[in-house]
Order: sequence, then structure tokens, then C-alpha cells
Amino acid sequence: MTIRTIAIAVASLLVLAFPKHASAQCSTQIPATLFSVNQTFTAGTNWTLSFGRNQCEGLVLLFANFTPLGGKARSVLYRGSIAQVHVPYQPGSPRFRDVGVSTSGMGAGAVILSSSECPGGTLYDGGRICVTVEDRGFAWKYGSSSQRGEALSIFMSSQLGQYNYVNMWNFQDDGTIEVRTGMTGRLQIIDSGAQWLPYGSRLNPETAPTPLVGRNHQHNIYYRLDFDIGTSSDNAVNNISLQPSFDPSPATSCGALGQCFVMQENQLLNETTDYVSPYNFTSWRIYNKVLTNQSGRSIGYELVPSTRGLGYGMFDTTEPWALGELWVTRYDPCHLLATDNHPTLIPSECAGTADNVSEMVAGAGDIDGQDIVVWYANRFTHYTRDEDQVNMPIEWISFEIQPRSFHHKSPLEP
Repeated sequence: MTIRTIAIAVASLLVLAFPKHASAQCSTQIPATLFSVNQTFTAGTNWTLSFGRNQCEGLVLLFANFTPLGGKARSVLYRGSIAQVHVPYQPGSPRFRDVGVSTSGMGAGAVILSSSECPGGTLYDGGRICVTVEDRGFAWKYGSSSQRGEALSIFMSSQLGQYNYVNMWNFQDDGTIEVRTGMTGRLQIIDSGAQWLPYGSRLNPETAPTPLVGRNHQHNIYYRLDFDIGTSSDNAVNNISLQPSFDPSPATSCGALGQCFVMQENQLLNETTDYVSPYNFTSWRIYNKVLTNQSGRSIGYELVPSTRGLGYGMFDTTEPWALGELWVTRYDPCHLLATDNHPTLIPSECAGTADNVSEMVAGAGDIDGQDIVVWYANRFTHYTRDEDQVNMPIEWISFEIQPRSFHHKSPLEP
């Protein structure tokens, strides 16, 4: 298991190789310096991809292609990044936007890692990015037979005020991409006085005359996922959900209460905001309308939320972009950040473009069979606790991007 790296630092070469390139700013399509990895796992599958650092978003993943065992390489993700970290506090303020507004950005705050923080791996970008190959447990198990799985893990740690964010992407040997954010560091806001008790948890002894209150807050991590499933064009998105059914099933009568359930897929035809329902197990399939697997089904990937990453609240009328979970847009080189998408955070030639994801979808442009970008908000509500002192135990939120008919069988099978 070797990791091959290639440093690319000449911007003029990137323009020729990657037509989506934009000029260097706090946020840019292609970071000024790229590193590349070509990882073949013990199972015989392979990921190739590149990565770099932008001042705003921090870690940026590019040109991710997957090859199944004995198969051919196909593109999955053109570009993936964190496009905003929105942190509203109770009872309503402050409301931090940590990518380029309330701080200098995830990349500007990237911490130089020690070799012990990247065990068995390799450090890049002056020690700011760690790349390792790790055992991920069972890849599958049947009876007494099983196979261990591996994952190519790439992460960056960013110190933003008292908080530290660990932005981690795991590219698994079965083609799955697990996207994780770890939140640790120290509590940003501790208030003094009994008037704050409804908005957090008391941290000092009950016998103390004045309560010290760690204030509750949310972390809303907005991701920008520029999918190229097979090709940069011909892509589409379907909402998948589980719906109650009153129709008799092949197995049983469904009864008057709709005790049967059916999977329902609806294509999103226009740029839009979409919502997740934990009751209906919402997910989204991103697929190619032209390319099919050996069984004749459209190749694709499925974005699968984690139930811990769901939640509403603490939004106000000045933040229409905070009222959804997922947005789908046509690719636009100037649409780089989920909020505050304007110079100087993005290139100066993008002046006048849509400021946030709500504005980006307002025109309801056609996305059927286009080059599309998915914006996904992964959320976590932090109810503070005694154990958050002094150094907070890390809290992880995640979601997965899983192959769905990208192959005609398990990519680990010969």
C-alpha cells in the first residue's frame, strides 16, 4: 500500500488541465498547490484523487476517480469542500460564519500537525494535511467468512477561535466516501449569571453563588459537492424516500393505517432547495442519465444523511439559506461558497453573482442531464455539559456518499 504524491504548483498548467479553474483568491476552484494520490488497496480496488488547501474552505478534494476490482476507472467527484460553517448561539446571537467572515477561514486556521497526529501516514502542505491508509473493520461478513476493509483517510485540523474542526474525508475500498467533521477544542462562550441558565448548562458547582453557563449552540456544516458521475454532464438528482402505502402488497394486506411502505424516487428537474425527513429516511441519488452498468441501470451514487446530522431551529429571516438541507444547482464557476459568495472571498471577476445558495436556486434553472453541484448541510446541536471542560471530547457528525448501481455487483468482487 503505497501513496504516490505529485505536487502541482504552476497555475498556468492547471488552466489547461482543468477547465473549471478560477483565479487565486480566498476561495478558488483549484488551490494554488495540489497534491495527488493513487491508492490501490489490498482488495485490488483503487482511488485516484488530488487535494489542496484554500484559505476559506481549507481542505479541497478534487478529481476523485474510483476503479473496482478488475474494472475501469470512472469519475465520481470533481470537487468537494466545506462551503460554510454557520454557528448560531442561543438565544439568537452571536451567529458566526466561520468560512471567511467571522474568521480568516478554515485554511488560514489550519494547524500544523505532528507526525504522532498522523500515525503511519504522510504529511503534506507543510504538515497541514494528513493522508493515511487505515483498517476500517469488516468490509463484509457471511457466516464464518469475512473480509477486512481499508480506507484512504485525508484530514485537516483548523483552529477557529476556541473551536477546532477536523475535516476528514475517507475514501473506502468499496467505493464509498465517508465525510466526517470532528468538533473539539474549548467552549467558545461561557456566561456568568442565572439569567443564562435557560440557554445552556451550568459548569461550576451548584453551591457557587453565581452560575457559570456554557451556552448551547449549533454547528451547521455546509458542503459543496461538484459531482461528475461518469462525465461532467448528463447528471441528474433524485430524492429517495420511504412512503406509507395502503395498497395490498405481495406479502400482506396493508390495512387502513398504511402499514406497508414503498420506496419512492422523484427526480429534481430544476435548481431547488430540498428537505430531509428522518421519518421517511430521505436520501438523494446522483446519477448519469446516459451511462449504465452491466445490468443496464444508470450509474450513480447516493448521498445518505446521518440522523445525528439533522435539525432545525435558531434561524432568522435574514438567513433564508439556513432553511433547507440540500440545494442543487447547475455548475457555475463563480458559485463557490454557500453564503457570502462574493469578492473578496471569491475571485473579483465574479462580482454580482448569487450571494448564497437560496439566491443560486431562485432562478430554478434546468438541471436535468446537466453538470450539477449538490450543496448539503450537516448539522449538530451542542448542548453543553460538565464533560466539555476543559478540553472538549471530540464530537463527530458525518454522512456517506455510497455507490448505487455505479457497479453491477460489489466492487470488491472479482
